[in-house]
Amino acid sequence: MKRGEKHSMSVTVPSVGVPESPAPEIVPDVWSCDSPGKAKDIFNASEAVHVTGAGYAPGETYDLYVVEDTDWRNGMNIPDRVVGTATTIPTDESGNISTTKVWEAALPGKYDIVIDVNGNRKYDEGIDALDDRDIEATAGFFVMPELPTGPITTVTETVKETVTVTTTVTAPAETVTETTTRTAPAETVTQTATQIMTTTKTESLAAMDMTSVAGAGIAALIIGVIVGWLVGKK
Repeated sequence: MKRGEKHSMSVTVPSVGVPESPAPEIVPDVWSCDSPGKAKDIFNASEAVHVTGAGYAPGETYDLYVVEDTDWRNGMNIPDRVVGTATTIPTDESGNISTTKVWEAALPGKYDIVIDVNGNRKYDEGIDALDDRDIEATAGFFVMPELPTGPITTVTETVKETVTVTTTVTAPAETVTETTTRTAPAETVTQTATQIMTTTKTESLAAMDMTSVAGAGIAALIIGVIVGWLVGKK
């Protein structure tokens, strides 16, 4: 290198890699639903219960437990299943649980749903899926008790009130009886009242037999003629 020439040197600095953030851990989930897959927490007695969920390994089959409502603690043994409920449940290629019937005819009560992801028959918080605290802050779903049923009896009661009115007219003697019946919904009561009313009316004289009046007039005329004849004879 000659005097006066500039010396150049390149230095290669190794790049320092930035560590990538770990993917967030997906916690599996499960919940009760109806047959179309809509979330549902209250069922009628004898109604079918379905479940659905997400966040599992694809194409796996897991142990399923439908149990009576439980106070869950990490590491506790999973209680026995309710008789008649499903024991396993599969996932699809996306790691989801398709809508699956797990109980044909539910019995009244409060229940929880657990999927034992690691298969150790213990509840491991953050690993196993749990449907809990949806009903009354403790249960996953609730089955209502059956209401008592029976024939509906309709009782209809009728009130019948009978009033008999008897009116007696003195001239001419005539008796008229009138009966009125009124009915109203209530208790059945039968009441009879009889009223006798006697009325004397002067205008009723006009109703006398006209033949009797005429006969009385002729008799008076004959008597008058005889009296007059006797007086004249004296």
